[in-house]
Amino acid sequence: MEKVLGNKTLGENIKRTRLACGLTQERFKAEVQTLQQEIEVLERQIQNLEQFIKRVRKYADLKELTPYALRELVKAIYIGAPDKSSGKRRQEIRIEYDLVGYIPLDKLMEREKQETA
Repeated sequence: MEKVLGNKTLGENIKRTRLACGLTQERFKAEVQTLQQEIEVLERQIQNLEQFIKRVRKYADLKELTPYALRELVKAIYIGAPDKSSGKRRQEIRIEYDLVGYIPLDKLMEREKQETA
């Protein structure tokens, strides 16, 4: 004879609890796997950034951009279509650096101006 708790027997409550624990454990495992993948991505990004910084330091005293330095530091240069709507010809230039990707220099310069003001 099973003990009745509310409208459910003890056996039904145990089954429901085990099912809930199993689902929770599966969610936990999935979350752990997702976090491990994110950690791996971040570790690769850190390694790439450290390598890029080493390369940049090599050219700290560079007076003129050489083809070798350009190949070692830059992955691609994208030049947008000309825009004359303001009365002056403007073109967007985006530089994708090797190992680190696109660095939004305009935003970095704005932040630097704010910090020095």
